[in-house]
Amino acid sequence: MASIKKNFLYYLLFIITNILFPVLVFPYIARILGPEGLGNSQFALQFSKYFVLIASLGIPIYGMREVAKVKHRKLRLSKLVSELIILNIVTAVLSTIIYLAVIGFTQTFANQQHLFLIAGLQVLLGCLSIDWFFAGLEDFKIITIRTLVIRLATVVMLLLFVKTKDDVLPYLIISILSIIAGYLWVFFYALTKIKIVVKGLQFTNHLRPIFLIFLMNVCITMYTVFDTVWIGLLSTPVAIGLYTSAMKLCKIGIPFVTSLGTVLIPRSARKFAVDEKVPQHLNASYNFIVDLAVPMGVGLFLLSPELLEIFSGSEFLPALWSMRLLAALPLFIGLSNLFGMQMLSASGNDLSLLFCVFGGMLLNILLNVLLVPSMAHTGAAIAMFFTELAVTLFTFAVSKAKFNSSFSFMRMLKSLMLSLSFIPVIWVCRNYFGDVLVVIFAIPSCLFIYVLLQHLLFKNEFVQIAMQFIQQKRVNHGV
Repeated sequence: MASIKKNFLYYLLFIITNILFPVLVFPYIARILGPEGLGNSQFALQFSKYFVLIASLGIPIYGMREVAKVKHRKLRLSKLVSELIILNIVTAVLSTIIYLAVIGFTQTFANQQHLFLIAGLQVLLGCLSIDWFFAGLEDFKIITIRTLVIRLATVVMLLLFVKTKDDVLPYLIISILSIIAGYLWVFFYALTKIKIVVKGLQFTNHLRPIFLIFLMNVCITMYTVFDTVWIGLLSTPVAIGLYTSAMKLCKIGIPFVTSLGTVLIPRSARKFAVDEKVPQHLNASYNFIVDLAVPMGVGLFLLSPELLEIFSGSEFLPALWSMRLLAALPLFIGLSNLFGMQMLSASGNDLSLLFCVFGGMLLNILLNVLLVPSMAHTGAAIAMFFTELAVTLFTFAVSKAKFNSSFSFMRMLKSLMLSLSFIPVIWVCRNYFGDVLVVIFAIPSCLFIYVLLQHLLFKNEFVQIAMQFIQQKRVNHGV
């Protein structure tokens, strides 16, 4: 349990770092580049990420799961990691060749080809990204330190070199360099933990599970990364910028929602490996997701106008209803992560998970093709809402059938009921304050009321744990 707490705290710091970065940088970048400049750069970044996914196969998920199983067997661990890295190098080279052919011979990319060439560096060097190795070891410290340092350096570079609407290229270069620096840092640190070997390697036993996870990732990417690409192909750069603004704001809190689950996936893999049907920690994970995601979604929905105005500027207010639709994502993604990754994938049921996300992908393609040409960013938001809802329902149905698991739906209703108390709080704040002060006063006020009601009405276990932790710290410090 101590290991879970320590890793959760490190991962929480990692999440906070990732949240603070867009909170500090995105308002500046959005105002400097504007919807069109932001749209062009995001189109290149997101399109290249699709090929990063192709190059990675299913190695990040598979590697984390397998490393967790052999973490205490050093020779086997070195061999496993060597096999996966070599596989990834081969696929990265092949993926880069395909990427260059696509952007070189497709007219859609002709006007901004230089942006796509720079973004392509993350495709070629993506094989050096081995965060999965440290996640499998349940060592989140190095990932957290790396992210903190690189994020700080990136903020400084952006402030120095991105100053006008014409600075799309410097913004993209800095973004790509920060990604590559992260790859290199963790890769070379991993070499102090294991030895790369080239003799006696076996690749065939990895191919089937990796291929299944790869297909699953392709399907997921078609609606989580390719969403902006659909807008770029079927609408305008301005629409990409508006959608990106809404999506970034709604996704800021998602790492918090999935944080406990990410830390628990290696533990789930080990427990399912010894044939434990439904590990008890999964109920705690469900409760954590619901208690956090429901109020987060309600808050995002209610504060959408102020958040868009503050973090993106008035030019992005047409994304209001896109953001309100996307406010449901923390709950949908949190639950599908539980049912899909912590249960189906961790237990080796990758084929079942593949069918779930394949259904989501087909629905997303259909909705984007039907809605984006006429509704632009709003159509993409509608498509994403129903896609994530469908994947959540699919994964829930399959996991329940396989494990006969039981989660409390009443817990969700209780959280929603308490979250409705935000409405009068935000209404009062709007009557007395401007946009910035509404957010500054409303968020902590709503949080305090929600936590207080959870404690008084339902004796919430997470609130009690937090209170015990604070009390213990006070005792230790003699307060």
